[in-house]
Amino acid sequence: MSKKIILYLLYFFSILVFSKLIYHVFLSLEENTPILLVKWVKIFLVLSSAFVLFKLINNRKISNLFFGVFLVLFSLSLRYWWIFNVNTEPISDFSVMFHSAQKLMTGNISAVRDNPYFIKYPSNIPFTAYQAIILFFSNSVLALKILNVIFGTLIVWLVYKISKLISGGPTGRITGLISALYPPLIIYSSVLTNQTLSIFFMLLAIWMYFRKKNLIYVGAVLALANLIRPTITVFFIGLFVFMILTFIFENKIDFFKSGKILFLNLGKLAGSYFLVLMLLSFSFQWLEISKHGLLNDPIPSYKLLVGLNPKTIGHYSTEDASLTDNLDTFEENAKPLIKERLKDKTKLRTLLDEKFIKMWAKKDAGTYWAFTSNIKNKNDFEFITLFEQYFYIFLIGMGIIFILLSLKFQGASPLSPYLLFYLIILGFVLIYSVYEIQSRYRYEIYPLFILIAGAGFAKLFFKTSHLGSIRSDDNEISPIK
Repeated sequence: MSKKIILYLLYFFSILVFSKLIYHVFLSLEENTPILLVKWVKIFLVLSSAFVLFKLINNRKISNLFFGVFLVLFSLSLRYWWIFNVNTEPISDFSVMFHSAQKLMTGNISAVRDNPYFIKYPSNIPFTAYQAIILFFSNSVLALKILNVIFGTLIVWLVYKISKLISGGPTGRITGLISALYPPLIIYSSVLTNQTLSIFFMLLAIWMYFRKKNLIYVGAVLALANLIRPTITVFFIGLFVFMILTFIFENKIDFFKSGKILFLNLGKLAGSYFLVLMLLSFSFQWLEISKHGLLNDPIPSYKLLVGLNPKTIGHYSTEDASLTDNLDTFEENAKPLIKERLKDKTKLRTLLDEKFIKMWAKKDAGTYWAFTSNIKNKNDFEFITLFEQYFYIFLIGMGIIFILLSLKFQGASPLSPYLLFYLIILGFVLIYSVYEIQSRYRYEIYPLFILIAGAGFAKLFFKTSHLGSIRSDDNEISPIK
């Protein structure tokens, strides 16, 4: 198989996933009118408004410094407004972690170490410890929400900086503004989920990689992200594969010499990544906060068992969860069930299709987790939910446009940093085709959708407005082409 075919296959599968996404999201729109024309008109009005807004924000007279300050203040304001106007209370797993953090903060280590919840899910211990540290200084939910606002704003800033770095200032501005406005990135500010902190570290690692920082540091930061949320493993694998593909397509010197450099770089990335994970896992065990460390998973097949459950379409199953009551016999009982659920290929294909729609096309559950039982105005709740769905369609649509335009005008360029984002998204789609799903799990890859969509909208924007590029700051490196 030639190099070009491999690359085009990656682009093809990306377009396929994005196209299936936008089709099902459009069908899933939950609003009063069933008339398709009305929906298309609304989408047109949203796009037109966005076009005018971005034309103003990309005015040549607005300096990079002014825009950067504006973006930070604008993002902070939206998120502060949200946490003070939406009374989100910790529920479900968030409640368990929060109340355990309160006890840990007082020195009650056994509240975590001997808690059946953390024995089953040791990966949630680091975030609980993080909350305990914050609660030690300010014993209130608000303190954690304010930190969410800060990290949420830093996420917007990093999306802007990554986009600016790989595609230039004008595209960076558009992408930054999209990330500041995208509803879920605001909504989750009031939810005590570990994803916000994890996303920050993940984006920091991506920015450091494209900024050509030492790969030892990149691996260490990715390890911190993984420590907070294990799904970051997909990002690590995506970056690992991307580095290999870059070597295959860009190798212009002696094969063995460049291969040695690649091997060394992969070693730096993987070495620091696994070393930090193991050291921190051992540290939690040494401090007796975790009995067996953070990397010991007593129920490794659980997510797969639930993900293949046709009764719940891959969502949480009380029946499957009951098997975890006895950790010693869980694997023994789970494996035959998994084999049985994989046996009927027709039912399995139906399940995978239904899971794709539920996971990627239905409305985001952010409003559910944010409003909990405090919905004062149902109309506001419905408006935010619908607005998020239209915005999501916009992101996916612009993503498709970007991939198609990239292929048309540049060919499947192996130099494109966006290939990393496609790899990670495809990895997530693959993992959640068999693992337990919740639409909330989309949160951690929204920044990647935004980076791709921002580039797509920028291509359309500049071609239709004939707007020239904005002068970069002298200290800014040249955009990666």
